[in-house]
Amino acid sequence: MISYVLGITFALAEPYVAVLQSDSYIEYKTPTSSFLKKLQYKVKAFDLHGDREIALRRINELKKRKPKVIFAVGAKAAWIT
Repeated sequence: MISYVLGITFALAEPYVAVLQSDSYIEYKTPTSSFLKKLQYKVKAFDLHGDREIALRRINELKKRKPKVIFAVGAKAAWIT
């Protein structure tokens, strides 16, 4: 029953864009902030801090509630996506 309710909740949820950033480097922050300024959708942004375990947890979260688009900045973010 709970999974059914959660499924309906996620299906009715507002579409969103996930932004994954490999680390906190200025080279990653600049394109990310430029992208976010122009975006007109709800956004969930994640900094992976270069950590594989954090990245895997974030991907598992995204699998549960699928975004419309994933914007990956940096090699680690692109690879894990």
